[in-house]
Amino acid sequence: MATLSLHSPTFFLLSLLLVIFILRQHLAVAGGCQYPPVIFNFGDSNSDTGGLAAGLGYTIGLPNGRSFFRRSTGRLSDGRLIIDFLCQSLNTSLLNPYLDSMVGSKFQNGANFAIVGSTTLPRYVPFVLHIQLMQFLHFKSRALELASTSDPLKEMMITENGFRTALYMIDIGQNDIADSFSKGLSYSQVVKHIPNVISEIKSAIKTLYDEGGRKFWVHNTGPLGCLPQKLSMVHSEALDKHGCLSSYNSAAKLFNEGLDHICRELRAELRDADIVYVDIYTIKYDLIANSTNHGFEKPLMACCGYGGPPYNYNVNITCGHGGSNSCDEGSRFISWDGIHYTETANAIVAMKNHSLLIGVFHFEIPSIKAQLLLRRAFRSSVTPSAKAKITHLSRTSQIHEARKLFDSCDSNSVSSWNSMVSEHFTNRMPREAQLLFDQMAERNITSWNGLMSGYMNNGEMEEARKVFDDDASHGRCGDVSKLSKGIRKSPGCSWTQVGDMAHAFARGGIHAEQEAIVKFLAEWDGLLREAGYNPDCYVEEEEKVDRLSERYHSERLAVAYGLLKIPEGVPLRVLKNLRVCRDCHAAIKLISKVKEKEIILRDAKRSHHFKNGECS
Repeated sequence: MATLSLHSPTFFLLSLLLVIFILRQHLAVAGGCQYPPVIFNFGDSNSDTGGLAAGLGYTIGLPNGRSFFRRSTGRLSDGRLIIDFLCQSLNTSLLNPYLDSMVGSKFQNGANFAIVGSTTLPRYVPFVLHIQLMQFLHFKSRALELASTSDPLKEMMITENGFRTALYMIDIGQNDIADSFSKGLSYSQVVKHIPNVISEIKSAIKTLYDEGGRKFWVHNTGPLGCLPQKLSMVHSEALDKHGCLSSYNSAAKLFNEGLDHICRELRAELRDADIVYVDIYTIKYDLIANSTNHGFEKPLMACCGYGGPPYNYNVNITCGHGGSNSCDEGSRFISWDGIHYTETANAIVAMKNHSLLIGVFHFEIPSIKAQLLLRRAFRSSVTPSAKAKITHLSRTSQIHEARKLFDSCDSNSVSSWNSMVSEHFTNRMPREAQLLFDQMAERNITSWNGLMSGYMNNGEMEEARKVFDDDASHGRCGDVSKLSKGIRKSPGCSWTQVGDMAHAFARGGIHAEQEAIVKFLAEWDGLLREAGYNPDCYVEEEEKVDRLSERYHSERLAVAYGLLKIPEGVPLRVLKNLRVCRDCHAAIKLISKVKEKEIILRDAKRSHHFKNGECS
């Protein structure tokens, strides 16, 4: 007799379906007067529910849609998308494409403006994000116009209050990065384009806010370098330990860090809005990195395509076209067609975001049974609804209420403690964050990184320096014993922060992206010389050596990594346990001018504020 594993895709799918069933039963009993939430979605093929087929008449045939709909609906998957599962969990109908004229006036629960292939730039090419916003503005204007008349359709229109209380979902940006790579642009050129993409998303959120929107659900982009399509077409790039393209994923993560940054900025600026940044990347990468735990086979191979292992993708024979083939059991695959996910993979991603959606936006809370089911599925020490509530309270300046809820939980994991410490720092409460940190019975490297990063974000470089020194003295700077080579004094070690993670560097040490860092510095040596830089042979506290991988001091490595990873307009902060040498000081001054980057470096003696080629 067959058994059902708790980690299998089938279990997750059945669990989600049970959650949806319980939700519907709960709401039905609660009363039929409860209106389902209104949702407006903007995005690309990851959330297109039929817009391409409706708007351009493009044929998307079977086997797309075979698993759930038993027919093609214009979705690029064998079944439902993440947005479909989220709609069902909220007891609302699946979103109709805005361009679908065949649905009549069935837009009471919102509309989907997402279209396959959409990007953010250029602004006036169909169907980029800006065009989707223009469509929304037309939709809203027409809906309110009808609602104010005696037209019999007025009862089916969304009201002003409906637009104000609606949930606005944004899931776009992947195609901007992918298109840049496909044009043959270098990694640095792709990265340079990212701030423009993020700026468009920020502008879209502000436009929707000006139109009355107050609830925003912003997806980051997934691991682009793990898509079978990219892997089958790019052969000269380095792969990570799970077989994904490192440069593509690095660009995706940089985009995500910038997106997270602007979401934080907007939360501070638009105080009456709920803006949730949804980390899709981490969930999707986990599916690949731990595919067997989730019950998947061949995580980098498409179910539907052509060519067989390892990727089953051929750009000339794609899923649904003549010559293509599809696997018998899509639930064993993560990738459906080499670009998009299977229904089973989408179900898992949706499950991991469901509680956040419920808790932050105060939609009808699911029954106790549904919460318990989610708790068992994720094996979390804090119920998902509590986690979501804590996040919501913390990010709406209700940190004290968040702390009370946190303290009321029976037990909290190290991850939960780390998050609570981080939220205190986010709310400009470093003293309270430190006290909470001191109460932790167990800590990991993320705990220490978070503590130092929190102080750095709050501008308390001296406190960050203390954490930094403690890290270095306890060896958390890496295996510095190999660098000392018998010298008793402390080896040079520097840290910089990228996103929520602090990265350590030591001359001659090994960083996960050491090759890219050294290559970047080698290229910049020539540019700096052209700008007037002359290497200083004077050495202070760190000896220089000639081997390429060891000739750069730790502070130079940290600055280089920050330049590669930190978006434009965000200051680069570096800590060093020794004094910065004159050579590096001169080089960083020039870098701040040439790169137009504000760099703040705190060494053993003083703080250096580099800006426009000067040091304060």
